[in-house]
Amino acid sequence: MLLLVTDTLPVFDEICKRSLRLIISCVVRGSALVRSVVRFGLTVARYNSVIGSNALFYCDQYSWSLDDDDLLRGSIHISNFAFANSRHNLVNDNAIQTESFLYEMLCIREGGF
Repeated sequence: MLLLVTDTLPVFDEICKRSLRLIISCVVRGSALVRSVVRFGLTVARYNSVIGSNALFYCDQYSWSLDDDDLLRGSIHISNFAFANSRHNLVNDNAIQTESFLYEMLCIREGGF
């Protein structure tokens, strides 16, 4: 519940987010050589390359599709919401309501309301 109250990602998701941001940066803004190596890893080599297997893992973990070319265009939204949304599906409504109540109480205590 601490992660829900503080609106942060778990360490695993934060590492995945940073790694995915690196892959997108290489695909979109890298030099021609870097772009071609990363695109090859994502489209052809897939599980035979580190970048391809990582991207496929992230797509599987967060319900994205590598075949839609969103990753190759750099149009995957990598905000905290996109990562937290997959975790919120694992949390029941009662826990989310409790988290919301605790968050409001903390805001009242700190003078946020």
